[in-house]
Amino acid sequence: MPRPWTGNKPLFVRLTAAEIELLKQEKAQKNLYSLSAALEKAVCSMLHEVNLEQKTLWVLAPRGNVIPRTYMVSPETLHLLNEAADKSGFRVQDIVRAAVGRLDHDGVS
Repeated sequence: MPRPWTGNKPLFVRLTAAEIELLKQEKAQKNLYSLSAALEKAVCSMLHEVNLEQKTLWVLAPRGNVIPRTYMVSPETLHLLNEAADKSGFRVQDIVRAAVGRLDHDGVS
């Protein structure tokens, strides 16, 4: 039986294989239902902890090929991401990659 419609919106990003693996680990460790949920959790956590207008983002240069992916996130998260990008001058792509990268560096996972 398919899941009920959530109203989530597509978010197109390019992640490395290592970043996708971090999402898979987060999904497994936190018993989340999808990679989209793991990505959304990472993004929301970072956006609530970091003031992007006053701090820099730690986004590592991609090692290896980037893989285009579409994740489904809530309209609220998409709004927060777009607002953060507008206020900070960072691209949504960079904010997402920084949030996923924190799963490895901050012990969030």
